[in-house]
Amino acid sequence: MGKDVVRAGYDAIATEYMAARHLDPRQVSFLQDLPDRLPGTAQVLDAGCGAGVPVTRWLSERFSATGIDISGEQIRLARRLVPEATFLCHDIAAIDFPDESFDAICSLYAVIHVPRGRASVAPAELPSHAAARRSAAALHRSR
Repeated sequence: MGKDVVRAGYDAIATEYMAARHLDPRQVSFLQDLPDRLPGTAQVLDAGCGAGVPVTRWLSERFSATGIDISGEQIRLARRLVPEATFLCHDIAAIDFPDESFDAICSLYAVIHVPRGRASVAPAELPSHAAARRSAAALHRSR
């Protein structure tokens, strides 16, 4: 029931939530070292991307970015707002990309919606989906 409530809630407030988002200097501090650590051709996942702004947009200006979010409305907005990125409607608690699919994985303010013990991949295990041998960075921030 929990993820259905999260999905429905973000679907219902998608436009308003997107309008209130901005790139907070604290977010930039978590992301700013990625360009120094990764090549411009890097594949970066934004897990819990919402409408793609501001984080996936920032990532897509520097890398090949993919965003996933449980909310179909958020993904619809993201595809319109950040057309250069790839977006998938997907539950981050059931991430199923092959190992080493990404050079880095970011998740800012999304993992809080994943009940403890319910994720197929715990935040600490996300690096296995990133290619560690390519100077991967896995970032996690939640309030």
